[in-house]
Amino acid sequence: MENLSRDTWRIVDANLNRISEGLRVLEEIARLRLNDSAITQQLKTLRHQAGRLPGDEPRLSLLIARDAAADVGKAMNAGDGKNAGNIIDLITANARRVEEALRVMEELAKINNSVLDSESYRAARFSLYTLEKELAIKASLNDKLERLRGLYVIIDAEYLRGRNPAEICRAAIKGGARIIQYRNKVNGIRRRLADAEVIFEVCQKYDVLFIVNDSLEVALATGADGLHVGQDDLPVDIARRLLPPDKILGCSARTVAEAKQACKLGA
Repeated sequence: MENLSRDTWRIVDANLNRISEGLRVLEEIARLRLNDSAITQQLKTLRHQAGRLPGDEPRLSLLIARDAAADVGKAMNAGDGKNAGNIIDLITANARRVEEALRVMEELAKINNSVLDSESYRAARFSLYTLEKELAIKASLNDKLERLRGLYVIIDAEYLRGRNPAEICRAAIKGGARIIQYRNKVNGIRRRLADAEVIFEVCQKYDVLFIVNDSLEVALATGADGLHVGQDDLPVDIARRLLPPDKILGCSARTVAEAKQACKLGA
Protein backbone atom coordinates (compact mmCIF):
# COMPACT_ATOMS: atom_id res chain seq x y z
CA MET A 1 0.00 0.00 0.00
CA GLU A 2 3.00 2.26 -0.43
CA ASN A 3 1.15 4.02 -3.28
CA LEU A 4 -1.11 5.82 -0.78
CA SER A 5 -0.05 9.27 0.37
CA ARG A 6 0.53 10.04 4.04
CA ASP A 7 -2.68 12.10 4.20
CA THR A 8 -4.63 9.20 2.69
CA TRP A 9 -3.05 6.89 5.24
CA ARG A 10 -4.43 9.18 7.95
CA ILE A 11 -7.94 8.87 6.51
CA VAL A 12 -7.59 5.10 6.34
CA ASP A 13 -6.35 4.95 9.93
CA ALA A 14 -9.18 7.12 11.27
CA ASN A 15 -11.90 5.17 9.51
CA LEU A 16 -10.54 1.74 10.39
CA ASN A 17 -10.58 2.87 14.01
CA ARG A 18 -14.21 4.01 13.68
CA ILE A 19 -15.17 0.69 12.12
CA SER A 20 -13.53 -1.39 14.86
CA GLU A 21 -14.75 0.77 17.74
CA GLY A 22 -18.35 1.01 16.54
CA LEU A 23 -18.63 -2.69 15.77
CA ARG A 24 -17.18 -3.54 19.17
CA VAL A 25 -19.97 -1.55 20.87
CA LEU A 26 -22.62 -3.34 18.79
CA GLU A 27 -20.97 -6.69 19.47
CA GLU A 28 -21.02 -6.13 23.23
CA ILE A 29 -24.70 -5.15 23.11
CA ALA A 30 -25.54 -8.34 21.21
CA ARG A 31 -23.40 -10.51 23.51
CA LEU A 32 -23.97 -9.07 26.98
CA ARG A 33 -27.29 -7.22 26.73
CA LEU A 34 -29.24 -9.45 24.36
CA ASN A 35 -27.42 -12.78 24.77
CA ASP A 36 -27.68 -13.37 21.02
CA SER A 37 -24.81 -15.62 19.96
CA ALA A 38 -25.66 -15.54 16.24
CA ILE A 39 -25.65 -11.74 15.88
CA THR A 40 -22.60 -11.52 18.16
CA GLN A 41 -20.65 -13.88 15.90
CA GLN A 42 -21.69 -12.02 12.75
CA LEU A 43 -20.59 -8.68 14.22
CA LYS A 44 -17.32 -10.18 15.44
CA THR A 45 -16.58 -11.61 11.99
CA LEU A 46 -17.46 -8.30 10.36
CA ARG A 47 -15.19 -6.43 12.80
CA HIS A 48 -12.23 -8.69 12.03
CA GLN A 49 -12.77 -8.49 8.28
CA ALA A 50 -13.67 -4.82 7.80
CA GLY A 51 -11.54 -3.34 10.57
CA ARG A 52 -8.19 -4.34 9.13
CA LEU A 53 -6.25 -3.84 5.93
CA PRO A 54 -6.02 -6.53 3.25
CA GLY A 55 -2.88 -8.60 2.99
CA ASP A 56 0.05 -8.38 5.39
CA GLU A 57 0.27 -4.59 5.69
CA PRO A 58 1.76 -3.85 9.15
CA ARG A 59 -0.16 -1.75 11.64
CA LEU A 60 2.98 0.35 12.03
CA SER A 61 2.35 2.06 8.69
CA LEU A 62 -0.93 3.43 9.98
CA LEU A 63 0.57 4.49 13.29
CA ILE A 64 3.37 6.38 11.59
CA ALA A 65 0.85 8.36 9.53
CA ARG A 66 -1.33 9.11 12.55
CA ASP A 67 -1.17 12.67 13.88
CA ALA A 68 -3.90 13.01 16.50
CA ALA A 69 -2.39 16.18 17.95
CA ALA A 70 -2.73 18.01 14.63
CA ASP A 71 -6.18 16.65 13.79
CA VAL A 72 -8.44 19.69 13.25
CA GLY A 73 -11.49 17.53 13.86
CA LYS A 74 -10.73 16.72 17.48
CA ALA A 75 -12.08 20.07 18.69
CA MET A 76 -15.27 19.82 16.64
CA ASN A 77 -18.50 18.70 18.26
CA ALA A 78 -21.36 17.78 15.95
CA GLY A 79 -23.56 16.58 18.78
CA ASP A 80 -22.37 12.96 18.69
CA GLY A 81 -20.97 13.31 22.19
CA LYS A 82 -24.40 13.65 23.81
CA ASN A 83 -25.85 10.82 25.83
CA ALA A 84 -27.86 8.19 23.96
CA GLY A 85 -31.51 8.29 24.95
CA ASN A 86 -31.89 4.50 25.02
CA ILE A 87 -30.39 1.28 23.72
CA ILE A 88 -31.93 1.80 20.27
CA ASP A 89 -30.28 5.23 20.02
CA LEU A 90 -26.96 3.64 21.00
CA ILE A 91 -27.30 0.94 18.34
CA THR A 92 -28.29 3.46 15.68
CA ALA A 93 -25.47 5.88 16.50
CA ASN A 94 -22.75 3.24 16.38
CA ALA A 95 -24.12 1.49 13.30
CA ARG A 96 -24.29 4.81 11.46
CA ARG A 97 -20.74 5.61 12.52
CA VAL A 98 -19.49 2.32 11.08
CA GLU A 99 -21.58 2.60 7.91
CA GLU A 100 -20.19 6.06 7.20
CA ALA A 101 -16.62 4.86 7.78
CA LEU A 102 -17.17 1.89 5.48
CA ARG A 103 -18.42 4.24 2.78
CA VAL A 104 -15.28 6.37 3.16
CA MET A 105 -13.12 3.26 2.76
CA GLU A 106 -15.17 2.18 -0.23
CA GLU A 107 -14.59 5.52 -1.95
CA LEU A 108 -10.87 5.60 -1.07
CA ALA A 109 -10.51 2.20 -2.68
CA LYS A 110 -11.58 3.72 -6.00
CA ILE A 111 -8.45 5.85 -6.16
CA ASN A 112 -6.22 4.75 -9.04
CA ASN A 113 -3.79 1.98 -8.10
CA SER A 114 -5.20 1.60 -4.60
CA VAL A 115 -4.94 -1.96 -3.34
CA LEU A 116 -7.98 -1.47 -1.08
CA ASP A 117 -10.94 -3.59 -2.13
CA SER A 118 -13.92 -1.30 -2.75
CA GLU A 119 -16.38 -4.16 -3.14
CA SER A 120 -15.47 -5.73 0.22
CA TYR A 121 -16.27 -2.48 2.06
CA ARG A 122 -19.51 -2.11 0.12
CA ALA A 123 -20.52 -5.67 1.02
CA ALA A 124 -19.68 -5.03 4.68
CA ARG A 125 -21.80 -1.88 4.66
CA PHE A 126 -24.85 -3.70 3.34
CA SER A 127 -24.32 -6.55 5.78
CA LEU A 128 -24.35 -4.04 8.62
CA TYR A 129 -27.61 -2.49 7.39
CA THR A 130 -29.27 -5.88 7.97
CA LEU A 131 -27.50 -6.51 11.29
CA GLU A 132 -28.48 -3.06 12.56
CA LYS A 133 -32.14 -3.82 11.82
CA GLU A 134 -32.00 -7.24 13.52
CA LEU A 135 -30.20 -5.81 16.54
CA ALA A 136 -32.63 -2.90 16.92
CA ILE A 137 -35.69 -5.16 16.64
CA LYS A 138 -34.34 -7.59 19.21
CA ALA A 139 -33.33 -4.77 21.58
CA SER A 140 -36.77 -3.18 21.28
CA LEU A 141 -38.57 -6.45 22.06
CA ASN A 142 -36.15 -7.22 24.88
CA ASP A 143 -36.86 -3.81 26.43
CA LYS A 144 -40.61 -4.47 26.36
CA LEU A 145 -40.21 -7.94 27.86
CA GLU A 146 -38.06 -6.57 30.68
CA ARG A 147 -40.88 -4.14 31.51
CA LEU A 148 -43.52 -6.88 31.40
CA ARG A 149 -43.76 -7.22 35.15
CA GLY A 150 -45.69 -5.78 38.04
CA LEU A 151 -49.41 -5.01 38.21
CA TYR A 152 -51.22 -5.94 34.96
CA VAL A 153 -54.62 -4.22 34.63
CA ILE A 154 -57.29 -5.12 32.08
CA ILE A 155 -59.67 -2.33 31.09
CA ASP A 156 -62.78 -4.10 29.80
CA ALA A 157 -65.25 -1.95 27.85
CA GLU A 158 -68.17 -4.02 29.14
CA TYR A 159 -67.49 -2.81 32.68
CA LEU A 160 -66.70 0.84 31.95
CA ARG A 161 -70.41 1.69 32.13
CA GLY A 162 -69.98 5.04 30.39
CA ARG A 163 -66.86 6.07 32.27
CA ASN A 164 -64.02 7.72 30.38
CA PRO A 165 -61.44 5.04 29.42
CA ALA A 166 -58.55 7.53 29.63
CA GLU A 167 -59.53 8.49 33.20
CA ILE A 168 -59.80 4.82 34.19
CA CYS A 169 -56.37 4.21 32.68
CA ARG A 170 -54.82 7.12 34.59
CA ALA A 171 -56.39 5.89 37.83
CA ALA A 172 -55.02 2.39 37.26
CA ILE A 173 -51.54 3.71 36.59
CA LYS A 174 -51.73 5.95 39.64
CA GLY A 175 -52.61 2.83 41.61
CA GLY A 176 -49.47 1.09 40.42
CA ALA A 177 -50.31 -0.56 37.09
CA ARG A 178 -47.27 -1.12 34.83
CA ILE A 179 -49.15 -2.87 31.99
CA ILE A 180 -52.57 -1.92 30.63
CA GLN A 181 -54.59 -4.27 28.44
CA TYR A 182 -57.65 -2.98 26.59
CA ARG A 183 -60.44 -5.53 26.06
CA ASN A 184 -63.61 -4.79 24.10
CA LYS A 185 -65.99 -7.55 23.05
CA VAL A 186 -69.11 -5.37 22.85
CA ASN A 187 -68.40 -2.47 20.45
CA GLY A 188 -67.57 -2.10 16.76
CA ILE A 189 -64.13 -1.45 15.32
CA ARG A 190 -64.44 2.36 15.25
CA ARG A 191 -65.30 2.60 18.94
CA ARG A 192 -62.61 0.09 19.86
CA LEU A 193 -60.02 2.02 17.89
CA ALA A 194 -61.05 5.39 19.39
CA ASP A 195 -60.85 4.07 22.96
CA ALA A 196 -57.58 2.27 22.32
CA GLU A 197 -55.98 5.41 20.94
CA VAL A 198 -56.78 7.52 24.02
CA ILE A 199 -55.70 4.74 26.40
CA PHE A 200 -52.42 4.27 24.52
CA GLU A 201 -51.77 8.00 24.68
CA VAL A 202 -52.03 7.87 28.47
CA CYS A 203 -49.78 4.79 28.63
CA GLN A 204 -47.12 6.49 26.55
CA LYS A 205 -47.21 9.56 28.77
CA TYR A 206 -46.48 7.44 31.86
CA ASP A 207 -44.17 4.93 30.15
CA VAL A 208 -46.55 2.03 30.72
CA LEU A 209 -46.92 -0.92 28.34
CA PHE A 210 -50.14 -1.07 26.33
CA ILE A 211 -51.56 -4.38 25.12
CA VAL A 212 -54.64 -4.81 22.92
CA ASN A 213 -56.85 -7.83 23.49
CA ASP A 214 -57.96 -9.92 20.52
CA SER A 215 -57.99 -7.18 17.83
CA LEU A 216 -54.90 -7.31 15.61
CA GLU A 217 -56.15 -4.40 13.50
CA VAL A 218 -56.49 -2.16 16.55
CA ALA A 219 -53.04 -3.17 17.81
CA LEU A 220 -51.51 -2.35 14.42
CA ALA A 221 -53.46 0.90 13.97
CA THR A 222 -52.50 2.29 17.39
CA GLY A 223 -48.90 1.03 17.42
CA ALA A 224 -49.58 -0.79 20.69
CA ASP A 225 -46.74 -2.56 22.49
CA GLY A 226 -48.43 -5.92 22.00
CA LEU A 227 -51.42 -8.11 21.31
CA HIS A 228 -53.13 -10.74 23.46
CA VAL A 229 -55.20 -13.52 21.89
CA GLY A 230 -57.38 -16.28 23.31
CA GLN A 231 -57.58 -19.93 22.33
CA ASP A 232 -60.53 -19.17 20.02
CA ASP A 233 -59.09 -15.95 18.52
CA LEU A 234 -56.57 -15.47 15.74
CA PRO A 235 -54.08 -18.40 15.88
CA VAL A 236 -50.83 -17.54 17.61
CA ASP A 237 -48.57 -18.44 14.66
CA ILE A 238 -50.58 -16.24 12.29
CA ALA A 239 -50.68 -13.38 14.80
CA ARG A 240 -46.91 -13.64 15.26
CA ARG A 241 -46.39 -13.49 11.51
CA LEU A 242 -48.61 -10.42 11.08
CA LEU A 243 -47.48 -8.55 14.19
CA PRO A 244 -44.26 -6.49 13.93
CA PRO A 245 -41.34 -8.53 15.33
CA ASP A 246 -40.63 -6.07 18.15
CA LYS A 247 -44.14 -6.38 19.60
CA ILE A 248 -45.20 -8.59 22.51
CA LEU A 249 -47.61 -11.44 21.77
CA GLY A 250 -49.55 -13.04 24.60
CA CYS A 251 -51.97 -15.96 24.59
CA SER A 252 -54.50 -17.22 27.13
CA ALA A 253 -53.77 -20.75 28.34
CA ARG A 254 -55.89 -22.94 30.55
CA THR A 255 -53.37 -25.77 30.77
CA VAL A 256 -49.60 -26.22 30.79
CA ALA A 257 -49.88 -27.95 27.40
CA GLU A 258 -51.66 -24.93 25.89
CA ALA A 259 -49.04 -22.61 27.34
CA LYS A 260 -46.17 -24.66 25.90
CA GLN A 261 -47.84 -24.79 22.49
CA ALA A 262 -48.44 -21.03 22.49
CA CYS A 263 -44.77 -20.40 23.29
CA LYS A 264 -43.73 -22.78 20.53
CA LEU A 265 -45.85 -20.85 18.04
CA GLY A 266 -44.39 -17.45 19.02
CA ALA A 267 -46.17 -16.14 22.13
